[in-house]
Amino acid sequence: MKHLKYIFALYLLLISLVYADNTAIKLTEVEQEWIDKNPSIRLGIDPGWPPFEWFDSNGNYTGLSSGFINVLSKRLGISIIPVRGITWNNVMTEAKNGTIDLIACITKSPKRSKFLNFTKPYAAYPFVLITRSDFRTISGLKELTKDRVATTKGYVFPEYITSQNPDINLTIFNTPLEGLQALSLGKIDVYAGNLGVLTFLIRTESFTNLKIATLVKGQERNELSMGIPKNKPILYSIIQKGLASISDKERIAIRRKWVNFNIKHPNNWGIFLVWTIPILAISVSIISFFIYTNRKLANEITERKKAVASAEKANRTKSEFLANMSHEIRTPMNVILGMSQLAEDTQLSTLQLNYIEKIKSAANSLLGIINDILDYSKVEAGKMTIENINFELDAMIDSTVELIGLQASEKNLELLTDIDPNIPGNLIGDPLRLSQIINNLMSNAIKFTQKGSVILRCEKMQQDADKIVIKFSVYDTGIGIKEEARNRLFKPFSQADGSTTRQFGGSGLGLTISKRLCELMGGTIWAENNKGLGAVFSTTIPFSLMKSAKKATIKRKTGLKGKRALVVDDNADARKITMKLLKSLEFKVTGVDSGKNALIKLHDAEENGKIFSIVLLDWKMPEMDGIEVCKLIKKNFHSRNLKILMLTAFGSEEIRKQAINAGFNGFLNKPVRASILFDAVMMAFGHKTTSIKTKTSTNTNSLKGAKILLAEDNQCNQEIASGLLKKMGMEIVIANNGKEAVEKVTSMDFDLVLMDIQMPEMDGLTATRKIRQLSLPGIKKLPIIAMTAHAMKGDWEKSIEAGMNDHITKPVDPELLYNTIKKHLPKHIHSQPTDITSQSKKREAKAPQVTVPKIDGINIKAGLMYTDNDPEFYMQMLSNLAKDYKDIEVRVRTEVEKNNMEAAVTLAHSLKGLAATLGVDPVKTAAAELEALLRTNKRDLTLDNSIAKLGKINKKISSSIIDSLPLLTK
Repeated sequence: MKHLKYIFALYLLLISLVYADNTAIKLTEVEQEWIDKNPSIRLGIDPGWPPFEWFDSNGNYTGLSSGFINVLSKRLGISIIPVRGITWNNVMTEAKNGTIDLIACITKSPKRSKFLNFTKPYAAYPFVLITRSDFRTISGLKELTKDRVATTKGYVFPEYITSQNPDINLTIFNTPLEGLQALSLGKIDVYAGNLGVLTFLIRTESFTNLKIATLVKGQERNELSMGIPKNKPILYSIIQKGLASISDKERIAIRRKWVNFNIKHPNNWGIFLVWTIPILAISVSIISFFIYTNRKLANEITERKKAVASAEKANRTKSEFLANMSHEIRTPMNVILGMSQLAEDTQLSTLQLNYIEKIKSAANSLLGIINDILDYSKVEAGKMTIENINFELDAMIDSTVELIGLQASEKNLELLTDIDPNIPGNLIGDPLRLSQIINNLMSNAIKFTQKGSVILRCEKMQQDADKIVIKFSVYDTGIGIKEEARNRLFKPFSQADGSTTRQFGGSGLGLTISKRLCELMGGTIWAENNKGLGAVFSTTIPFSLMKSAKKATIKRKTGLKGKRALVVDDNADARKITMKLLKSLEFKVTGVDSGKNALIKLHDAEENGKIFSIVLLDWKMPEMDGIEVCKLIKKNFHSRNLKILMLTAFGSEEIRKQAINAGFNGFLNKPVRASILFDAVMMAFGHKTTSIKTKTSTNTNSLKGAKILLAEDNQCNQEIASGLLKKMGMEIVIANNGKEAVEKVTSMDFDLVLMDIQMPEMDGLTATRKIRQLSLPGIKKLPIIAMTAHAMKGDWEKSIEAGMNDHITKPVDPELLYNTIKKHLPKHIHSQPTDITSQSKKREAKAPQVTVPKIDGINIKAGLMYTDNDPEFYMQMLSNLAKDYKDIEVRVRTEVEKNNMEAAVTLAHSLKGLAATLGVDPVKTAAAELEALLRTNKRDLTLDNSIAKLGKINKKISSSIIDSLPLLTK
């Protein structure tokens, strides 16, 4: 008994020593001075490494490391701010550069020790191998030479694995979740990683067919530390002292909160004695009790599995019911919208038109809510899929902003885009889903902003040989986000404030859907308050790069280097963006916020002999608008050859007329794009930007007399192709579909066939196969060339496989068309060389000069090139587009309601090809998106949105064409 008393006293003493208060931190004067000068530091974390650290669904930094960081922040009096929107590889790169101050959770390695100092470890975890449940038993890395092994990029694991087994077949994944998904699906055999992360993901993602195979020898005690760049030795000392002040009791509490498996802790004999004695005392009781409770626990687990299965089935049933009901409601809504559209085009009184507009507005609002519900139910039911196709980022953003611009202009908000010029133009991903995310975020920003601006910024975060991570941020000057509301933002059927539903409308599903889409695309999304006013919603999304991807920069030889430009805009963000674009054109740029200050700057510049060459002048400004300022500039600085361009987000035809009378040299609609600004500036200084490129000498008359069969179902495309071919001296016969093409080849002799692919009754591929099967002399050698808008990977191979000799894509370059035909008709080549360009010039010299008026949203330069630089012919084709496709939305919806998806595909395909040929890029992009959706044969919310989007964009551009070409479109 006497000895037991001493043992017990010793036990109490050990506990008191272990749990003594060590929170007081003794900092040196130098260390305290450093903190005073650096009240906040940048923290680098791995955004997807649960349970150690990650950003949760609401964008909050969380996990084991956050527990230690929170204690350090409070105890040291430093604001430790996690850097958002970057990957783990970005963190390591910034750590090498010294721009990250602290890394929260990292394993020490020889490579990392070159640029980082490491604190004493605050936790340890084993390194394990995971396999499928049916995989053979394994004991280590040495026996995996013939197996497919994988691990995570940027971690210490790849280095260790290859050092242990250089012959291993190693695959690298960007995240542990991607690796486990591949393992579960049988794409790999073994996945290596840390036990904490992998068990967390296996449990939360329900990977029921995976198991922990073995610990990795030599890595049973893999330690976690904090890392500080070597150029910050004082901070290293501060963090070391901060960690030392965290008691073992606090450490245990943090680990228990975040990690519910046994992470081995660095040796601490006090902890060992404290916990070993009680554990030994009660272990016998636990063992005896275990046998009794094991069977009961097994029964409970079985019952819980049944309950989970029942709940999942109920959830699927709910989602399916929701989808079906949404679809049934949407169908009559489409009829209401379609009939309202038709009614608008009839003779109505002002009162009747007002009623129709209100019906349409209400119907569109209801349809938006229904579509949100349908999209959410698709995500819930697991039926939402992500595509990986080639697309142009600029074109996608242009078409999205074009649609959003209507909402912004109705509220007199400035809509701005700020796109990093270093982002490659061509990406591989899902442009439709990306457009949906941006559309949701920008629509929200516009909805909750009463005055000011909405800005879309696109920034390159990371890029390697085949991948890029882009950050998309939407800034607004609206009501902002309450701190307590952030946790609800991305939850379904909720908004930041319950009262906002009545005030601002909406289903509360837009952000939820955006979050799910981001996650499906491998990205993250979060929200925060803007500095000063409004909110910022950001998302980072990875994309693959095309091998031929080029930078989105424009090579310019402007001859304007050193000239001085003045930007006048009361909106600071708009002013900065425009100034940045002008600097890229090598201007020396000055910005002011009002017309009054602009006049002062111009006067001072004259006094100093540093005159401005060009002024970019916003129209809508307080005190004096742009037109008034322009008149004063012309009056007071008339002796200078000063160019003035109008910037406006709210321009109308009446404003344009006033601006022309005031003396403006050109117009720029916001948001301003680099290429459009370049064209406008060059035109203002008298340089041509819509002339076609000089072409090499070609012999158009060399094919005179060649008889060509043109198989094309679209009348406008027939006119364009026939016009080009007739100018080359060829005789043209037209077939309206594949069936007619086969009949005409059977009854007539042709030198060559130009075959469209997408046609009614019989497509071009089938028609070609049937032609090749005809028992006619020379039919096997008849040149057949695909001339089609099908330009995706594999389309050329499909054409050749069907029996064609070549494949050219729409819009067709006249010179390419000539050279392709010439290649396959050598017997028709004559000796007299003639230049397409010179012929075009001769034709222009004989006829009076015709200028195509500038029309918003239309690339006149491209359209003229594809119509052989014939302005009259080009304008006639534009007018045909406006007339023939003005009701495209109603026509497509009608075919979809009839379940005639093939006819709807043909409509979208034809419009896409014609719009591409005429340079109507927004319509081309929207039609291409719709065609792709129609081909999936799915009638859902995304299809509805895409049809409506094409209808709005086409209606707007058709109205512009009709306004600009009134005589041709009558």
